[in-house]
Amino acid sequence: MGNVTYRWRRGYARELRTLPAAKAMVAEAAAAVGAAAGPDYTVTPVKETGGRGRARAAVVAETIAARRDQAKNGSLQRALGSVRI
Repeated sequence: MGNVTYRWRRGYARELRTLPAAKAMVAEAAAAVGAAAGPDYTVTPVKETGGRGRARAAVVAETIAARRDQAKNGSLQRALGSVRI
C-alpha cells in the first residue's frame, strides 16, 4: 500500500459546519425536540454563530408554565433524550 498525502484546507471545517445540509440537519433535530417537548416550547430558526461558525438552533420555553415545568421536571432534557435522529 502506497503513501497517502492529505492536505487540510484552512477554513474547511467551518465550511462543513455551515453547509445547507448541516443547517437542515440542525433544524430537523431542533424541530423534533420542540415537538417532543410540547406546544408551550418554540424552536428558534437556525443561525450561524460567530467565531467558529456553527449552525445553531434552540428550543425555548415560551410560557411561565413551561418554564416552571422545565425547572421542576427537566422537560427539555427529557425531550432531547427521547428524540432519535
